[in-house]
Amino acid sequence: MSCSASLAEPGWETTPSLVPEIQLLVEKQEYEQFLCLPAVQDLCAGWTGDVRTSPSQLLSLLSSTPPQHLPLLQCVGISTLQLFVSVNWLGHPLEKPVTDLLPCLSSLTADDISHLVETVLVRDGDSITSPTCHPELLAMAKMILVETADTFSDSQAQVLWSLRCCTVLATVLEEKSDMLHKEMVGIVEMGLGQDWGWDEQGVMKPLFLLECARYHSMYYRVKEADKLVEMAANLAGLELTDSGALGKRTRYQQRDIAQFCVDLGTGVSRDKVVEVDRELLPRDIKLEDDVRLNKIKFKDDERDLTRQLTGLQQSVLMARFNSKLRALPVDALTSEEVLPYLSPMLDHPQAWSLHCTALLARSRLESDIGRTVERSLAQVENVLENLKLGERKGDRLRLVYSSHLPPVWEVERQLGKLMISLGSTKAALDIYLRLEQWEEVITCYSMLELRHKAAEVIQKRLDEKETPRLWCLLGDATDDLSCYHKALELSGDKNARAWRSLGMHHYTRKEFKECIPLFQKSLDRSSFQPVTLLRLAFSAMELEMWELGAKSYRSYCSFEMDSFEAWNNLCKCYIKLDQKERAWRVLQEALRCDYDNWKVWDNLMVIATDIAVFDDVIRAYNRILDIRQTHIDNQVLSILVRAVLEDLPDRDGQNSSRHRERVQKLLARLTVSMPKEPVPWRLYGDLLTGRQQTSVSSETQQTSVGSETQETSVGSETQQTQEETVRGVQCYQKSLAAQIGPRGWERREETCLEVISLGLVLMDVVRKVEGVQELQLASSIRLSLSSAVKMIEQGQTSVESGLMVEVLGEKVEHLREKLAGLTERITQLRAG
Repeated sequence: MSCSASLAEPGWETTPSLVPEIQLLVEKQEYEQFLCLPAVQDLCAGWTGDVRTSPSQLLSLLSSTPPQHLPLLQCVGISTLQLFVSVNWLGHPLEKPVTDLLPCLSSLTADDISHLVETVLVRDGDSITSPTCHPELLAMAKMILVETADTFSDSQAQVLWSLRCCTVLATVLEEKSDMLHKEMVGIVEMGLGQDWGWDEQGVMKPLFLLECARYHSMYYRVKEADKLVEMAANLAGLELTDSGALGKRTRYQQRDIAQFCVDLGTGVSRDKVVEVDRELLPRDIKLEDDVRLNKIKFKDDERDLTRQLTGLQQSVLMARFNSKLRALPVDALTSEEVLPYLSPMLDHPQAWSLHCTALLARSRLESDIGRTVERSLAQVENVLENLKLGERKGDRLRLVYSSHLPPVWEVERQLGKLMISLGSTKAALDIYLRLEQWEEVITCYSMLELRHKAAEVIQKRLDEKETPRLWCLLGDATDDLSCYHKALELSGDKNARAWRSLGMHHYTRKEFKECIPLFQKSLDRSSFQPVTLLRLAFSAMELEMWELGAKSYRSYCSFEMDSFEAWNNLCKCYIKLDQKERAWRVLQEALRCDYDNWKVWDNLMVIATDIAVFDDVIRAYNRILDIRQTHIDNQVLSILVRAVLEDLPDRDGQNSSRHRERVQKLLARLTVSMPKEPVPWRLYGDLLTGRQQTSVSSETQQTSVGSETQETSVGSETQQTQEETVRGVQCYQKSLAAQIGPRGWERREETCLEVISLGLVLMDVVRKVEGVQELQLASSIRLSLSSAVKMIEQGQTSVESGLMVEVLGEKVEHLREKLAGLTERITQLRAG
């Protein structure tokens, strides 16, 4: 096993076949002592080229390290990364100056160090976050573990350390870097394609998969992250199943009700359960509330005992927790759905980093709940106190890269947010000023009605040293656009934040034409900005730039796949571009995000009608009725019935008549829920009487050897069509009643024409009814139509001329002739 594999996690088994210096490092995990060893100091002393003017010179010296010293060089890279993480994540201050640990940096001034960090780490990014300590350690680690990684091609776990270095860098950059992302893509692909057969313990690959999942999650690739977490879970021998059990949430609860829980199934795991000294861990503060219990009390006592997992299995659980949290909306139920994932890490801690992360995650979830917000504040304070103790460095590094542990300053920011929520704005302001979190400083001063103070503080820092980010923040505090232009000038027009801020200035004023090119320039410099993409897409829609809108919404949906509004707007862009097939597919995604939104179902119904996907039309209409109980779309219903009656081919080329039964059920449902709507009744009548025609035509084509059988068949068919014809006539009658029911219908020309048309249809169809029912129906129809004709004549006759509109006059006269014929038919029927 190589040194990179031996150093992957403290405490994992190693092979003794290492050089003495590296063996000492592996056993004691004392990275500062290792860097001070004579052999290491001699190696570093050889890197004293012209680093001041050109960091590439140092990179060249590192690349030319003799082969026999490559393991030592790799350990130097790992040590600098571990020290950087120890300082910024674990609260361990360095015991010695960086120049003593890395003599090659001793000749550099502060400006030279800044230039080195800017060249090696920032590149196309914005800047390193202000509270970051000793970024030169990370710069050295990146040059060794990433830039010169090819020299360690035979090292087994080099790809793991390269990914870790890039992940740490992505965390401390103010803006996401496209160049860094491209590097990480190559590292992940190399690692996933690598043969991990050398890993006899079977722990390295699941660890690498979890850290790959974290990378994907950072860059909004949720599906890829979930897939890798699932693979890691299988390798780690962990099976998770969402479940439920009866239990009590409060002290005075009398009846057990269903509570969400997670069933853990454990298989074979090569990792081992370790004993952790709880005295070194942050204290799990109990909830002291007079109503809520500290944790759910399950009816089944066995469920109160959480299963003990290994550290690697807990890392899988934490990754699953983060994936689920990203997928859920921000509401009161979210904490109930994800908190059970944290219980095993809180009850049976296996690593300091995982335990801290679980406590902080629980605090974030409880920060918005009145009964738990005080526990949340106390818990974050306790974690920060524990961080300052800084004991047992090696123990704290265990599984830190797969734990999703935030840096120290992020924990302090979380404390500041909690203080603001409890009204301690000044205390939060002190924290943000110390951390130089200027955006939060501006927010606090605005809440205190002292916004000018924020500008003064930022200006004071600018007087010490100008940076593009500080100029952008001054622009935020003063609303002065010249500050953003100054930031662009300093950065050589590559500062994505400055372009974004300029775009937002115009966006908030609805100056969409001006903001679009500014947002585009920002995204050209940093493409991982979901909010900026969303605003660009909306601006493009407002200006009817449908191609740009569709492109922007596509990019946004690749980051945030659970935003139904974005999918819905993307669908609108496709419709405007006359790409209805793509719009239909996009709406399927929108429904996945919000299954209970009737407007999305309505959009799907309309699009499916346009492209003749009648299955989806019927399904969407029924779903709308499930949600709203009532909904009418006469145009969609008319097209659907016409497709069935005329047996038109659908999108797949199949005959639409196969949907007859489902359409009939839909119309029946509509007529029951909305009996006063005339169109569903009329279409229901069309469908019933249309079936009669189909049946008769098909009947005439039937042939049979036995004449007796043929007569029976025809008789039953005739009875069936007769019954449906009667039902059809009754539907038409109810449609007529719905048309002439509202007061004042006779004064609307359009309604009068519809009544006349329906009356003519009624008189034609009733002739197909046989026997006594024909007389009953015909008499009822004659009375209704005679009354309707009189109402039309009264409502549509001009007071001045005494005449009706010409079109209506001709149709009324035609209706009267038909009525006279119907009267004669009634007379004949009565005469027998």
